[in-house]
Order: sequence, then C-alpha cells, then structure tokens
Amino acid sequence: MKIPPNACKPCEACQAPILFAITGYVTKRETDPATGRPTRVPKWMPVDPQPNPDGNVVVSLSKETWLASVPKRGQLAGMKAAGVETHTSHMQTCPEKDRFARTHRGRR
Repeated sequence: MKIPPNACKPCEACQAPILFAITGYVTKRETDPATGRPTRVPKWMPVDPQPNPDGNVVVSLSKETWLASVPKRGQLAGMKAAGVETHTSHMQTCPEKDRFARTHRGRR
C-alpha cells in the first residue's frame, strides 16, 4: 500500500519520515468516566513508509486510521507471494534508536 507523504511525521531523532500506525490496544486500570468501562489506549508503532522486501510489517488503512501488523513467518511468506508490500519498523532502522530503547526493570 502506497503511504502518502502527508501521513508521515519526522522522527524526533533522525528526522526521517515515519508513519505511526496502531498495532493494538492496551486496557488501562482507569475507567472512562462517561462509560464506566476500562480505558483502552492505542499502541503505536513507528513504520518506515518506504516498502522493504525484507520487512516484516504489513500496513493497512481502515477508516482513516493506519494499522500495522507483524504476521507470523508462514503468513508473511504467503502475503509476500501474493504481492503484499511489507515495511520495516523504524525502531530497526533509526540511527538513533538507542534514544528510544525501553529499559527493563530500570536496566538497559
């Protein structure tokens, strides 16, 4: 899928264009005051907008929202064989990716 340039924002670290796509949702402990249900917030993945034949991320557009998924190897091979474009997570290609690395229990 061709990603239009206006859907991208510059990376804070390297200034390369990236697309932020939703990979899923996380349920928070806080409740929504309007509904009384737990709050769901999106999980975002930075994606390089250029197709990459070695990529493992599939991007789609649903109701003006960009979605990203990482299929399993067998599924990915089938999708590539069917001509589906793949992309790469910007966390793999950013020269400054260490700035954004999450720590595990306070350690790197």
